[in-house]
Amino acid sequence: MNLTEEQKQLRERYVLALIEATYPLQDAATDPEVSMELLIEAAEMLKTHLQNELAELREEQD
Repeated sequence: MNLTEEQKQLRERYVLALIEATYPLQDAATDPEVSMELLIEAAEMLKTHLQNELAELREEQD
């Protein structure tokens, strides 16, 4: 997918917002390694969720 500069900037804003959202969760963790593993699993779950939402959106548009 070839992105415009505007799309690249928006993507960067999304990434930064997601990273910033993890800081309080990491700070509150008693075991940083376990916390990081759980955050990675949660990110994978989020990716699956968003892919499903995208598929539904595309179905509705057809």
